[in-house]
Amino acid sequence: MKNKEFELAKDLQNWLLHSDIRITAGEDCGGFFGWKNLDALDEAGKYPYIYNEITGYSLSCFSYLYTETNDVEYLEAMKQTVEYIQKNMINNLLNTGKRKNENFTEKGMIENQIYSFDNGMVLAGLLNYYKVTKDQVVLKMAEKLANALIKYFFKNDQLCYALLDVNLSPLNYGSEKWSTQIGSYHAKLGIGLIDLYRITGNETYLKICGSLCELATSMQNDEGSFLNNLDKNDQIYLHPHLYACEGLTYVGFIKNDRKLLINGLKGIEWAISNMTIMGGVPRSNVDLNDQADCTSQLLRLLILYGKELEVYLKLPRDKIEKAMDSLLVRVMSFFINSEKAIKYNEQSNFACTWCSMFSLQALDLWNKRNNNKDVRHSKIEFFI
Repeated sequence: MKNKEFELAKDLQNWLLHSDIRITAGEDCGGFFGWKNLDALDEAGKYPYIYNEITGYSLSCFSYLYTETNDVEYLEAMKQTVEYIQKNMINNLLNTGKRKNENFTEKGMIENQIYSFDNGMVLAGLLNYYKVTKDQVVLKMAEKLANALIKYFFKNDQLCYALLDVNLSPLNYGSEKWSTQIGSYHAKLGIGLIDLYRITGNETYLKICGSLCELATSMQNDEGSFLNNLDKNDQIYLHPHLYACEGLTYVGFIKNDRKLLINGLKGIEWAISNMTIMGGVPRSNVDLNDQADCTSQLLRLLILYGKELEVYLKLPRDKIEKAMDSLLVRVMSFFINSEKAIKYNEQSNFACTWCSMFSLQALDLWNKRNNNKDVRHSKIEFFI
């Protein structure tokens, strides 16, 4: 039976595959724009930058959708993205992206930035594509990326840099931002690393995955929150907090490591306690404006790990269900009817690519759960 959640998920699939947010021709074919500014008057203003982290997410998103639909359009789109990644690699890594609008400075000189986090998301995307195609060339690309990531960003198995320039030297940019700091959110890199270990059997990837999970747990407060900005220890940003939860629960679930799983679950419980009166998840525990990415992130995690929250943390089922119901309504409230995409927050008029991907997966998991379909053992493999 088709419902509103189903229809919104279909609209988001169509937007990601067929709108101009995905580049389908020219030198940047296969890339994805970070967002569409609906207030802009020209194309450069509407689509200011190509965002390679999100291009990596697209492989995970379309792999997920391909396993659902067997629609070859997703395969063709992913082939374009793989070619884009291959063409744009610098020392087997990707930079942040490319500005299409020279006046876009919100993220700095992104052509000169290489983030460890972004490349971890590209790694996971390449491996998800490999899972559905068994393309050995792409597996080799993933291995080269992982090896470069370890070589340039780690020392003695420990993460040393969040951000380098294209010459692979430390880059002093945006030191006040959580995304430029080494943090608990880097646990999400564990998704790609543990997948690569499972495919290749190379213990190095498992060791680095474990190191990142240890880093995250060392930055977890007693109440469950994860520190993610060392300049503002009293301010917890929910987006990277939930990245930490995603990485720890995924790795804990795959490894059957109860300790890591419980650390992730405690983070989820803390996030529930910080939901707003609007029913969503705020930017931080200080800035209480709901964000679509955080809200859909928490909804996904509750659908996937509700049972574990009951068993290990003794969280009442009715509390979990109430939270999920509120989050679902809030996710759908970010839907832009005129664009058929998800906006970043109420204060902006941006159709956000990653918010749309996260929300699409949350809505799809919700529909499967309501139709008594398994949402974990197969679908956790293609987590966006």
